[in-house]
Amino acid sequence: MKIRVRSLVLLGAACMCGGLLMHISQRVQESQESLKRLHAQMDAERESIIMLQAEWEALNAPSRLEVLAKKYLDLKPAETRMLRAQIPDSAPPVEIMQVQPVAIGVEPKAVQP
Repeated sequence: MKIRVRSLVLLGAACMCGGLLMHISQRVQESQESLKRLHAQMDAERESIIMLQAEWEALNAPSRLEVLAKKYLDLKPAETRMLRAQIPDSAPPVEIMQVQPVAIGVEPKAVQP
């Protein structure tokens, strides 16, 4: 029984291809499991975000805030004297500019007030 060199090379190549195929298959399975874990984490985060949004809306409900403001804050309507105190007596002068319509392609002329 003669074993040819060519047969040994082909057998070795087939074994290498089988080993490579097994390695790639295991890597694909690991990647799929990792992807499933990531999708599960994403779903959990989405649920968490939905719950937090609902809680935020409940905490910021205008009726709830009104009750808390009445209970804990001593707020009164603003009076005109309070608003007047915020405006300075001497406001800077306002300059009024006169603008004339300008035709397209023509330089604008300076206007003296």
